[in-house]
Amino acid sequence: MADNIESSTLPFESEINDLPEEDNAKEYADTALVSLVSLVTSFKSILLKRNKTILGRNSAKCSEGGVLQGTTISSTHCEITSRSLVDASAVIWIKDISSNGVWVNAKRIAKDEPTKIFSTDIISFAPGPVDDNGDSPAFLLVDKRKKAEDSNQVKEHAKRPIDATENDKDDEDKVDEEPGKKKTKLDEDAAFEKEFNCGICHEIMHKAHVLQPCLHAFCKGCCKGWLQRSTECPTCRQAVVRTKRDFKLNNLIEAFLESRPHMKRDDLGDDDGADSDSSDVVHTRRNLGLGRHGGGDTDDEDDHEDDESEDDDDDGQNMPLPLNFHRHPDACPCCDPSNTLGYVCPAGVRLQSLGPNPSIWQYTRRRVRQPGHLQCQDCRNHLPDIPHGQPERVMDLFKCKMCGIPSCGCQTRSVEDRITQNAILDGILNYAETSIINDYLTAKALTTGSVWQEIKDGMDNGDYSYLRMPGQPALQGQGVTSSHKLCRRCETKFHANGPLYQWRKAIDPAQLPANVMARQDCWWGRECRTQFNVANPSHAERLNHICERRRGNS
Repeated sequence: MADNIESSTLPFESEINDLPEEDNAKEYADTALVSLVSLVTSFKSILLKRNKTILGRNSAKCSEGGVLQGTTISSTHCEITSRSLVDASAVIWIKDISSNGVWVNAKRIAKDEPTKIFSTDIISFAPGPVDDNGDSPAFLLVDKRKKAEDSNQVKEHAKRPIDATENDKDDEDKVDEEPGKKKTKLDEDAAFEKEFNCGICHEIMHKAHVLQPCLHAFCKGCCKGWLQRSTECPTCRQAVVRTKRDFKLNNLIEAFLESRPHMKRDDLGDDDGADSDSSDVVHTRRNLGLGRHGGGDTDDEDDHEDDESEDDDDDGQNMPLPLNFHRHPDACPCCDPSNTLGYVCPAGVRLQSLGPNPSIWQYTRRRVRQPGHLQCQDCRNHLPDIPHGQPERVMDLFKCKMCGIPSCGCQTRSVEDRITQNAILDGILNYAETSIINDYLTAKALTTGSVWQEIKDGMDNGDYSYLRMPGQPALQGQGVTSSHKLCRRCETKFHANGPLYQWRKAIDPAQLPANVMARQDCWWGRECRTQFNVANPSHAERLNHICERRRGNS
């Protein structure tokens, strides 16, 4: 079963039905990445160690650790299955096989029909809100898996039953041994499958819809579920105005699946009869609910008839976050009237702290952008939406100085921060120049913190500054000081074409090895893109890029 643990996701029928209950569970006994965290004190949490886990009352029929006692528990109550317990692209399914029912985020799922579940979904075996002291178990699904490397996905893809001749398979083995060979049908299939994958469920898109204005595409059902919880694109975080069915993309996917019937997905019943190119799911967005299956009130009155437990906004108040939940969203730092940051949010939009033990409902609501605020692009914490006219020093506290994206500072750093953290120099210049710098520091018994201190001094006295790149605004990096914070992308661009580049260029040539100084200058200098190509490392080793561009200059 070791191969099954690492293989990619297939449609449910071919992916799950043949899985045995027992597999190499001992390998994951202490490192299970998927678990059911109990929300009721009288029940223990469950580590999902098998591809198929059966929960219920009968110890002879249920999986180890999956035996539950309670008045609402059937002999065999539900099955939780997944093709892989380590790859986040493998979907997790739950199937109700009981006589009493299974609820996901307060909505009962259909019996004997597999339903996808996702991290932070709440699974309960009785209707209504979770009672911490009740006799009916309820769990929070926690998924800590990471997505497999693309190379592994391609290799596992080769194991799937597709229309390929034996010669194609032989060619694939040759490609693995000789990278220069022509790509095979399997490689092309893997490339197409990657393009056709939905970024939410990680399966082939079903009735693909594009979000506007960003034009990222997802399954229609996934769009609906996502837009119940957020108004932003899950890929780029841009506000979604509307969605449209992409007929050309759907035709391409249909043609791709004609010769690959094993990859087709069942009709999920999410079309609503909206087959026109103006089919828009934004207008059906619900008010904020608990997870991807809903759980809140809807704007459509017909939906109320199907929601037995959605007539009360207090349903989630008694559902606490797990005790080991890694972090809570902080209140906006400028909502505190006594703050010393130089700005106080208007009284009408001030956010209160959630406190030490917020409920899942409170946490989920806070994760959505609140009126009068921005959100950090990395951690989603709220920041003040400071109007123009405020001092620049105040506005710079909550954004990247170069691109202006909102940031609380969790992933943005200044040169002063890098000094105190003794931050590494890797990932800014090409790997060959980074290696040269590290060898130089070792020979001189210097630390990276001392390099950043020299850069700070050079920026403060005007020796080091940002050098404009072609196609970029002339003033984009101008005015950045050692105390200004830059996001990860801008920070790399700023130092590679400014302070770190200038510091490296100022090193006395006599202090560097002869073979380093003997290299010829690249025609494109620091603007060369090939120097960062990991598939062609010899270019960065053979040529010097600590110089200005010569090709094309008058």
